[in-house]
Amino acid sequence: MIARKTLIAKKREGGLDLIDISATRDALRVKLIGRFLDSKRQHPWKDTLAGPLAKYGERSSYNLYAFSPRNVTGGFPGFYREVLEAWDKFLPHLRPDVEYKEHVIRLPFLNSPFFSHKGRPLVSKALREAGLTTQGGVCGRGGDCLFFDKNKTLTGLKRAGGVFKTKQIMDLGMSITQGVEKSWRTLTSRGMLMQDDAVKFLLCQGAKSTSLPQIKTKVIYDILIQKLIKRPAAELRWAAIFPTKTVTSIWCNLAIPFLSHAVFNTDFKLRHRRYYSSIVLHQIHKLKFQRLCPVCGLEDEDFEHLILRCGALSGFKTYVCQFLKTGCGATAAQLAEWDWVWLFGLLRQGRGGITMQVNTLLSFARHAAVLRRNYALFENKKVNVKELFKNLLKAHLGLLHACREEVFTELFISRTALCKVGEGGGLVFNF
Repeated sequence: MIARKTLIAKKREGGLDLIDISATRDALRVKLIGRFLDSKRQHPWKDTLAGPLAKYGERSSYNLYAFSPRNVTGGFPGFYREVLEAWDKFLPHLRPDVEYKEHVIRLPFLNSPFFSHKGRPLVSKALREAGLTTQGGVCGRGGDCLFFDKNKTLTGLKRAGGVFKTKQIMDLGMSITQGVEKSWRTLTSRGMLMQDDAVKFLLCQGAKSTSLPQIKTKVIYDILIQKLIKRPAAELRWAAIFPTKTVTSIWCNLAIPFLSHAVFNTDFKLRHRRYYSSIVLHQIHKLKFQRLCPVCGLEDEDFEHLILRCGALSGFKTYVCQFLKTGCGATAAQLAEWDWVWLFGLLRQGRGGITMQVNTLLSFARHAAVLRRNYALFENKKVNVKELFKNLLKAHLGLLHACREEVFTELFISRTALCKVGEGGGLVFNF
């Protein structure tokens, strides 16, 4: 079995691009926050959402700059709790879009991803109980710098009658001062007045910044899914067999256009090493299966023997290598590391060329080799793997010619010597 957390990844990462229901739900909940913060849209439900937000801070919308306190959201209705939990997952990927002085002053610093100490959000029960949760409540201004005001903060704590340790409060103050971006300090020192009270967030991807209401749900989903994805376990084993290769590249050419489902399934399972060898099957059912390879009958069949080392497979691999040279024009340099190419094909480099054609033929060759082995293992039949390969390939090319003639002509008539169109419109194969 392949882990579900692997299958939800993109095909280029070893998955099947399956949809994860929980991440989809979270992305829709985050999108709801984006609509909530969009001042251009006025809806009655916004007041309904503002109510729960106001329960853990002075100004409801500004509380979105911090993670939701669990002791507060635990009492919310299920839907609101889901919205805030989803927001907490996406918040670290955003940054505040601070434009005016009042924005800086109203930024909460407790339990916020934008203010941290040793990589962890700032937490202080004493400051929260005293209502000192925003920068304006604990900071002062000196010259061009926004700094932590010790006297102002300690006075507020004593007035609230809370229990606190001065050293811990000072450590928090240092983290607050360091967390204030230089651009925010400039806004504060200039004394710019608030002109727009709307809370804003930006998603920064490289040089591109997108405001939260403009972010597509698919983009939010792709970001959230990264925390769930699990790298394929097979990569560790392939790395041990091919230590000089970048094993993450084995997924790059997995999704070949126009390939049949059966052939794709074979390639996918081979890359994930999810074919049971005779050794494994023997452990499952000792009376039915033997450890010996059902094709060559000379060695015990582990996974590497099944697809790489089998003596009965070596002649077919040599035939395929020569077939690629004569039929597709593949060069000796392209096929130099033959075991790697046999398993994973060629990496595509730009448009044109013969990479896709070579990879298509290799996929059918691997599929034929696996079918030959399965016939021998489960039905005790001997199959000519070369003829099987050629027949499978002819059927595929004929179907592609009938359904997508223009594509077929571009890919296999003009760029390869595999076949040509005869006088009657049928295909004439050169193998």
